[in-house]
Amino acid sequence: MNCTTFQALWKELDGRVFSKLIPIFDVDKYIKKLSAYRFLQLLIFAQINEIDSLTAMAKHVKDTKELHTELEFDAISTSQLSRKLKHLSPSLFETIFRHLVQAMQRYRI
Repeated sequence: MNCTTFQALWKELDGRVFSKLIPIFDVDKYIKKLSAYRFLQLLIFAQINEIDSLTAMAKHVKDTKELHTELEFDAISTSQLSRKLKHLSPSLFETIFRHLVQAMQRYRI
């Protein structure tokens, strides 16, 4: 996926769309700083950059100033990432995937 496609898909899944999905899955009930939306951004970033573990992801967040701005925090622990991943339902990701597939069909990306 090239950057343009990624940007188009991310625009399609902005915070408003994502926030409509959250109550269905009840994933951000007691969050402190890592919302499901921010976590999804981080997962996509990690996938594109071939970051292969939660530990490496946490280190990358700590070392990358651009991520501090985008994610609105400057550090996250591996255990926080692990807990967030554990609490996210695969159904949430399936719903997001279906939404994006429909978007691609509309725009013929």
